[in-house]
Amino acid sequence: MNKQLIYGFIAGMLVVVLAVVALGWDDEAKGGVSKNSAAQAQAPTVTKPAAKTEAADYGRYLTVKDVESITGQSGLKLKSIDSKKSGEAYDLTYSTAEGQAILMIQVLRGSDYERYYQEFRCQDYKPMEYAFWGPKTAVSPNQVDQLWFRKGDTLIFIGSERTYVDLAMMEKVAKVIASRL
Repeated sequence: MNKQLIYGFIAGMLVVVLAVVALGWDDEAKGGVSKNSAAQAQAPTVTKPAAKTEAADYGRYLTVKDVESITGQSGLKLKSIDSKKSGEAYDLTYSTAEGQAILMIQVLRGSDYERYYQEFRCQDYKPMEYAFWGPKTAVSPNQVDQLWFRKGDTLIFIGSERTYVDLAMMEKVAKVIASRL
């Protein structure tokens, strides 16, 4: 009976070793390339276009025409970049023909609302739920005014210097964006 147990054990181990070799596990352990790892190496090129599409979608929240209508300015330009992927400060930057940024928008996760509320809240913005003005402390006379609001799973930052976009205009911008979220 002991011989049968030993032969059974050896046969079982042989089956396992053959299965591992047949699946190519040995090649990957040596640094070889399997079919699965080749597909994984190509994955980033597949996801890059999706990231550009996602960034472009932010522009639907607030168009250049919307900003021109609210501010009374014309000839504005929009720079749309996904800040989470690019490292840029803002997802949407509206600027004059001369390149002066007049309005900045950042799209964040709604779950970060409390952190930003604690860090930047100057006073609550009563007409909207989960909205507040910032910054908490003025650092310079040219400080960017901030209006933050959360709707659903999205937190929106709106920033501008009063030279181009006053507080009443920022409120209108917030209402347009909120209606499109």
